[in-house]
Amino acid sequence: MPYCTFSDHTLPITDVICGVGTFPRCRVLTSSFDHTVKLWDLLVSTHPLLTTFQFPKPISCLAWDPTERFFFAASHDDEGYVHRKNLFRQRENTKTMKAIGGTGTADLVRAADERSGLAKQLITAG
Repeated sequence: MPYCTFSDHTLPITDVICGVGTFPRCRVLTSSFDHTVKLWDLLVSTHPLLTTFQFPKPISCLAWDPTERFFFAASHDDEGYVHRKNLFRQRENTKTMKAIGGTGTADLVRAADERSGLAKQLITAG
């Protein structure tokens, strides 16, 4: 019997990676052919989707930073491009940090195609 089911991807999942901590006290990243990476929280009993990251191409491989402040997402294309996505950003006019996304399915972080010079992240709340 499965511990939980991640059913928000619209195409097949290409990678699943657990963060630091012992299972199930960890966060999980999943990637898919649907051009998204989804961040899940297994510690909460409902296993909520925290944030969806959208990429210009399908993501085939994921890797966590050991501190879970960012992750890497690799595209399986001719160039083998690797994206780095920060999970925190500096608050405006302060030196403190705040989490990117993290409030559920309405949080969508779009990753522009860095190769074209459009590296700005757009955060859209639905």
